[in-house]
Amino acid sequence: MKDLLENYAWIVRGSQREKLIKALNKPQTPTQLWKSTKIKPSNISANLKQMVGRGIIMCWFPNAKTGRLYKLTEKGERLVKKIV
Repeated sequence: MKDLLENYAWIVRGSQREKLIKALNKPQTPTQLWKSTKIKPSNISANLKQMVGRGIIMCWFPNAKTGRLYKLTEKGERLVKKIV
């Protein structure tokens, strides 16, 4: 529970993180996220990397140069419910 609250606080402190987690209602590539959120690609990449590290999202095909898909983990889905 403490981990969930810490991640919740971390997400809501950053408007870009909050936009990204809300946009990940289905698996998406960074390009799709850029088009739907209008967040700079470099910021998307940095935030996605941090979220993967925290276990909020996961990356399918992490070794691919293109076509990486990101989706919410169970922890991420619980966080979205708290935020929305």
